Amino acid sequence: MIVSSFLCFVVLLSLFGYSFLYKRILNKSTKFKIYNSEVFYGILLIIFFALFINFFLPLRIITLPVVTIGLLLFLFGFKNKIFQIKFSYYFFIIFLINFFTYYNGPNIDSPLYHLQTLNWMILNKINLGIINLNLRFGVNSSWHSFLALMNISFSNISLKYYLSSIIFSILSYEIFFKKKFKTEDIFLFLSISFILTFALIHPFVNGPILNQLGNPEVDTVAMFLFIFSFYFFIKLFDNNFTDLNSSINIFVVIIFLAVTTKLSNITLIFLLLVIIFLKKNYKIINISNILVGITGLLWLFRSFLISGCFIFPIKTTCIKTQWSDLEQTEFIAKVIQSYTRDTRLREKWTDFDHTINSYDWFIPWFNDYFLNTSLLKISAILTILACLFLFILFLDKVLRMSEKKRFNNNYFIYVLIFFLISIYIWHKAPEIRFGSGLIISIPCFLLAIIINKFEIKKYFTHYKTFLTVIFLFILVCIKHFQKFDIEHLILINKGNTKYEYIVKIADIDGVEIFQSLKSRCGDFPKICVNKKKKKL
Repeated sequence: MIVSSFLCFVVLLSLFGYSFLYKRILNKSTKFKIYNSEVFYGILLIIFFALFINFFLPLRIITLPVVTIGLLLFLFGFKNKIFQIKFSYYFFIIFLINFFTYYNGPNIDSPLYHLQTLNWMILNKINLGIINLNLRFGVNSSWHSFLALMNISFSNISLKYYLSSIIFSILSYEIFFKKKFKTEDIFLFLSISFILTFALIHPFVNGPILNQLGNPEVDTVAMFLFIFSFYFFIKLFDNNFTDLNSSINIFVVIIFLAVTTKLSNITLIFLLLVIIFLKKNYKIINISNILVGITGLLWLFRSFLISGCFIFPIKTTCIKTQWSDLEQTEFIAKVIQSYTRDTRLREKWTDFDHTINSYDWFIPWFNDYFLNTSLLKISAILTILACLFLFILFLDKVLRMSEKKRFNNNYFIYVLIFFLISIYIWHKAPEIRFGSGLIISIPCFLLAIIINKFEIKKYFTHYKTFLTVIFLFILVCIKHFQKFDIEHLILINKGNTKYEYIVKIADIDGVEIFQSLKSRCGDFPKICVNKKKKKL
């Protein structure tokens, strides 16, 4: 835990170093400051480097040079008092996150294909058509590019399992040191509290929201980015920034990271369009957005090279090439949707007439999955109660005409449209891992509106919210204290180092290919597939 926390902290400082470089490029003047949310500039630069360099080199070659350069940039900025950050708080939060993350077990997808996806970037330059080895290798997440480049690895240490704690710490730190709590701040505080409280009360380890931490997956990070994007939207809408152009630039970066991390966040683009429409003085064409655009093109091009699709597995974005497999791509897209619409018994996930071509799936899914998933039930109950309360409040304002205007929050209309679009997109594949950010944001936003309307808001102070968040973090850690052993303070690799049930199945032109008989290739350092194909 100590080693993983220290190395995550080192990576975080390196990211702030690259954020300093990013802002130095954007600003002609050297007199600027860097705040918490601007660390996403550094993350964007790392993803840009990862995508570009991987066209020519395996990423493991440049990991240490990239981290070292970032640290040197950080030290220069720190010496000049550029950073408006209390970094000791960051280390403490990262340590607490890594403490309870240690007791999470491996998920299903990481040994199945996430770790092998990372291996292709870490150990090799980009290869054409790796989708033909495993359809899931076509998944192209910018977060995986980040993990592959920043994976400090030696001996039994592999940081890719713990780097997601950085994003959670960024989200948590944002709520610290607020002098005055507005709607967006209350929303963020409630969202963090919701996540931690749910982890605390759930009987299975840390619950389905945080159980994924400790795995190199994308669902949890996508959730954090969704929540942060929505928080930023409210703040921008209410003009709670001193530098509007710079703030919208950060918003563009965060939205880009959220969408390219996981496509289920695609509806966040609606929020970006709303802000650009409303803030007419904002110059869309600037250095920051050009870099975002170039990074986006690299992301699309990488996807095309590995799968034949610019956005996998959307068939309409695919081009027929020697390495693409359009029929299988269309099939996997249907399987993903069908599987999530089936009941937990998974009896009809291959019956597309039931799950895709009709709404016969909805009632069985609702009765079996929705009503037996605690996160959905809690979110739904809170949302219904909040809506009823807001409706009563609205009627009261309408009847008291003198105060009618005070209820007029225009962004509520935009938010309602956004939530409806997001729910529609989520219902295409209605599993909580595809919409946890949305599931948490809806009730927390409505509760934030209610709190902001009443005197309850005065109880939200820096001191109280800070202690509450820290207290919840500590409680989640205490939940696992009975399993704690002093040896756990030293990081032990969570990967499959034994590589059981992995056998060699082919040797093609000197290239060895292996198969996992249990579909758990993990981070096996050579080409490993789950199913043997006729034409490897």
